[in-house]
Amino acid sequence: MADPTLTNEFLIMIGDGGTPTEAFSWLCGAKARKAKFTNNTGETEVLDCSDPTGSPAALARWVVSQDTNLEISGNISVEALPTLRAWADGPDPKNIRIVIDETAANNGGYWGLAAILQELEFAQESATDKATFTATIVGATRRTWTDAT
Repeated sequence: MADPTLTNEFLIMIGDGGTPTEAFSWLCGAKARKAKFTNNTGETEVLDCSDPTGSPAALARWVVSQDTNLEISGNISVEALPTLRAWADGPDPKNIRIVIDETAANNGGYWGLAAILQELEFAQESATDKATFTATIVGATRRTWTDAT
């Protein structure tokens, strides 16, 4: 078996809302990032028609909805403060991209969706430590995949 080709090219990029072309950039100071894709399911019990009382029922499941949850954390940079402040104080979603920054041949591309900044936390351990942030972001629309070009 051949060894896998691993990647560390995973980014969460935030749109600037520009028109006609929106620019997406990495949030300066961010270090850690996490994306979680959830398929919420519905289910029902299905009886065996030839032996409805003797055989255990099976479960049939289907996808009812999908959810996208993201987390970004790192050091607070003064360059990122305007973006964080505007997003935290405003009610509007921002367009984001969850990027696998590889070539098309290496299955790169991105999921795009509008998202809401659900929670923003600033922290500092002591007066001499650098301040940190954690941002929790939730999807506001359906996510779509776009292959790298």
